[in-house]
Amino acid sequence: MSLLERLGSSLRAELAADPARRAALEAIVARAREAWPDLPVTEAELAAHILSRAPNLDANTPGADLLLALAAAKGSPIAILAMEQRYFHVVDVCRAAVRSTLSTGEAKQRVRDKLFVGPPPRALSYSGKGSFEGWLRVVVTRVLLDEAEKGQQSETLEESLSSIRVSANPETALLRKTTEKDFRAAFHDAVVTLEVRERALLKYALLDGLTVDDIGAIYDVHRSTAARWVAAAARTLESRLRDVLRTKLGAGDDEVERLVRLVESKVDLSLSRELGG
Repeated sequence: MSLLERLGSSLRAELAADPARRAALEAIVARAREAWPDLPVTEAELAAHILSRAPNLDANTPGADLLLALAAAKGSPIAILAMEQRYFHVVDVCRAAVRSTLSTGEAKQRVRDKLFVGPPPRALSYSGKGSFEGWLRVVVTRVLLDEAEKGQQSETLEESLSSIRVSANPETALLRKTTEKDFRAAFHDAVVTLEVRERALLKYALLDGLTVDDIGAIYDVHRSTAARWVAAAARTLESRLRDVLRTKLGAGDDEVERLVRLVESKVDLSLSRELGG
């Protein structure tokens, strides 16, 4: 029985009307089975999975990785072990990039749960667009950042950024007559007015040290879009801080600008590394 005959009726009809596409699918499935002959996935299952995830078949469709991901998502110990041996070095790379406090073992277990348990197992969502390793890097980064968010106090961003600013220039006139606690409160009030995405962008860029490529991957946008988002979030924070300092602390324009420049100095330094100055 041919591969076409083993597929469901709708797929049979679709492929029967397009011989070139059928031939491409058969070649992709054959190469995938040659790469992983022992994985417990039938050719019909693999063909249906490939068509659902990567319908625009061509010579670059990574059938072997799609097969490995499918088998691992189905719980195959052979596939899971093979995937870990081949690709889990990405976990250590991502741990370093986001400065995760999770141990290597803890991080890998979180990734296993996401990829192979779900629900649904995230490995099923690999579409074959780009390399599996690149796709996995995005998944691991998101897992680690989600774990970091769970363990953080709600004011981590405000406290971390405001402490940088307060210690940066103790000679500033307003800081001489305003306690650090007051400034933290003002900074907090400015940050909490930001949208959720703006807060996340600033945390990723300024605290986690992610590049605009990393941030773009998290949101599935081009790096230039991610860069614009981070820059806009920084400008919004500076504007909100100006407003709070004027109204809550009664600071004059000159003092406000001095304090905001403390914020800008750190923001500009961080952004310049990614935006080319």
